[in-house]
Amino acid sequence: MARSLTLAAFLALRGSGERTGRGGADWPDRPAGRVIWFRLQRADRIPAAVALAEAIRADGDPFAFVATLPRGEVIQDDGSPSHMLFLEEPAPTPAGVARFIDHWAPDTLVWVGGALEPGLIVETDDRIARRLLLDARDQSLGMGIGSWWFSRIAGPVLDRFDHILAVDAETRNRLARLTSDKGDRIEVTGRLDEGAPILSCREDDRADLAAALGTRPVWVAASATLAEVNQIAAAHRQAARRAHRLMLVFDARHPEEGAEIAERFEAMRFQVVRRSTGVDLTEGTQILVADDGPELGLWYRLAPIAYMGNTLVGGGSPDPFAAAALGSATIHGPLTTPHPGRFAQLDAVGATRAIRTAEELGQAVETLLAPDKAALVAHAAWEVISSGAGATNRAARLIARDLPEEAA
Repeated sequence: MARSLTLAAFLALRGSGERTGRGGADWPDRPAGRVIWFRLQRADRIPAAVALAEAIRADGDPFAFVATLPRGEVIQDDGSPSHMLFLEEPAPTPAGVARFIDHWAPDTLVWVGGALEPGLIVETDDRIARRLLLDARDQSLGMGIGSWWFSRIAGPVLDRFDHILAVDAETRNRLARLTSDKGDRIEVTGRLDEGAPILSCREDDRADLAAALGTRPVWVAASATLAEVNQIAAAHRQAARRAHRLMLVFDARHPEEGAEIAERFEAMRFQVVRRSTGVDLTEGTQILVADDGPELGLWYRLAPIAYMGNTLVGGGSPDPFAAAALGSATIHGPLTTPHPGRFAQLDAVGATRAIRTAEELGQAVETLLAPDKAALVAHAAWEVISSGAGATNRAARLIARDLPEEAA
């Protein structure tokens, strides 16, 4: 593909010297069959890539996937499927890209959102049969949006993609103005599905606890730790002024802390039961310390309100999509690692409640005790986590179509 003079000048200014540290000496062998290259901007897009890979393989075709991220991005692939590898992306130079493509021989490059890297994209010319840009959003394409450089080089870079899926109409219209698109190459599909996990539980446990709770209002502090006991206790005391029968499930991230957590609450004159002791709930129980292993699937089914633990102190939040998928209205503090993207999606449409202090946590619980308020938040969250299915299925069809019968 011919390069514009402006794009050529841009690439020359960026430099063509080989970068170190991105070689392939430790790469595993290329898998047999068709290989799809996912280029991800950030590690928090891994769930979207995994969901897309599963959609592509849904018809039984033996695709394999290589997902790359920029240098410095933490690659968290624990539990990822065996047909998906995670690597640091190649240097955007002729030698770096050639070494990567020679080894992996991908059929298709799938650029999953984030800033465009002109050097890397251009160096795939004539080396990869098909290139697609997914999850395109105007504000995240990078290269100095609104600048003279961007307006001059964006078109030639974007024209290298066979198909572009935009998150919204505003992005689609802007990209259409920048490129040679005549209306059939760029479409609006929304965000890719990130694959909300559906946590399981024992149905007999759920039925027994539901019977024991009856009509009592319940909220859960999900995956919380000893460091948050005082703040959560203050919030529970405040919310209980509105609903005196309110019960808190303190889901202990570290079950070994269960005894000390219970002691802390008891010292504040709460009536506490530890799940690990097997003691039954009573009408007087105010706090259930869930210290009998991971059971969030159970608590999300029983509690219409879920505070995402460790978002006020410490950091290391549970996945808010898991709570939303089971109908809990979520509340979170400012520390949203490792799911900042998911929290941002929910925040943007009022599908969660963001708080900064224990007092605000108590107020949020109070507000969501009204069933209609909790239902509105939970429904908005469900819309967020389900809206990406159409984009993912459309992308899967585009990626899988027209590939050669056998990979190179």
